[in-house]
This record gives sequence, C-alpha cells and structure tokens, in this order.
Amino acid sequence: MTNSTESYDIAFLGHYTQDTIISASGTRLVDGGACNYGANVAARMGLKTAAITRLSQDDFHVAHALRELGVDVIARVTPRSTCLRLEYPTSNVDERVIYVTSTAGAFTPPEVEVIQAKAFLIGASMRGEVGLDVIQELGKKTRCSPPTCRASYAWNGTGYLPPRRGPKRNGLWPTWTC
Repeated sequence: MTNSTESYDIAFLGHYTQDTIISASGTRLVDGGACNYGANVAARMGLKTAAITRLSQDDFHVAHALRELGVDVIARVTPRSTCLRLEYPTSNVDERVIYVTSTAGAFTPPEVEVIQAKAFLIGASMRGEVGLDVIQELGKKTRCSPPTCRASYAWNGTGYLPPRRGPKRNGLWPTWTC
C-alpha cells in the first residue's frame, strides 16, 4: 500500500469489485465499485482525487488505469478482490439479485489515517466493509457535519445480498458532506 500525505479535493473509499453480470443478453465481466467509478469521474472533472481501495494483485490494471487519469491510488493488496455476481432476471436494471463470491475484507483506520481531503466519499458494497472505527478516523479530518444515507443492501452471511426493506431509520450509514 502506498502512503500519502497529499491533500485532495475528494477521496473515495471502497472496494474495487469484479462484477459478473448475468442477463438475457449474456454474461460479461465488468470492473466495478463506487470507488473506481467515482474516482474516474472526479479526475475527469479536474478534481485532485484519491482512491483508497482493496484488491488482489490480479486486478491491479484498474489501479493503473486510474493512475493514468491522474488519480492517486492507495491500494491494499489482498488475497482476493471483492467479486459480485449480479443476476438480472428481467430487462429492468432495478430488478437484480446480487451474490458475493469473495471479499477483499474490511478497511482499517491505518489505511485512511494519512489521507487528507476536503471531502470523503464512502462507497461500500456491503455492511462490514467500512467499520465505525474507519468512519471515526475520517471524521477527524473534516469540519463537516455527519448526515446519514441509507445502505441499500446488507450482507446476510449467505453470499446473497438482499435489498434492504423497512423504515428509513434502519440501515443508516454516516457520511460527510459540506
């Protein structure tokens, strides 16, 4: 993992995901993850961008592609990347079943403690990827108040990510916005 004391306009925290998309049109592999997508767009907007992620050495082509766009990638090499299988039973992209086939593990406070940014975006794929200890470490770095946003999926331990149901107060995750 590369350490950085740079200050960024925005830093994205989340797993790179290797997504297997299964639909009526066939099966394809896609490099995914909110961290990957978000950092890509932010860099193209001209923002000084960092991506803090976890992935296997086999998937480092994604880190190299982000670096070519000017993103500073702080990557922890893990035995396996987070791999998701997304099954689309209909043509409606909102109707999908997501299975977790492997995970790159949970982030730790040392992975974020050297990063300084005006804003942090946490793009977790599932519960447990970013713990409260990491969120508290990020909270030390900003003057922003912590509103909340809903996680739309929650890990249930079986490999299947069921959509979250119930009142809005369930599944709230802290994030920082200014």
